[in-house]
Amino acid sequence: MEHWGHGDVLETSVMMAIAPESVHLELSKPINAQDPSENMKAAYIQAVNFKGGIVRLVRDTKEIAPSGWFGPFDPKDSSAELGQEALDLAVSYIRDFLEEMKQIELSS
Repeated sequence: MEHWGHGDVLETSVMMAIAPESVHLELSKPINAQDPSENMKAAYIQAVNFKGGIVRLVRDTKEIAPSGWFGPFDPKDSSAELGQEALDLAVSYIRDFLEEMKQIELSS
């Protein structure tokens, strides 16, 4: 999956893995993305896609994202297992990056 949103399934899953007591899925409400026009499609809470470009557009966040999340994947599908898998991947990536950095000769 290449596009994630704010507080959608991935971020909520990570929080379920880290601090499950802070996640209250029962409070989650569906987003109301509202495409402003046929040619302007909602891209983010405060942005639209117009002719392939992302343009910032002031919009009512409370109306569009009543419980704070916005993205393609509803947080209802979140799980601590998915969150832990994402955390493990992030740790592995950072570890590999740091190991690669050790191979670089730094000059003074």
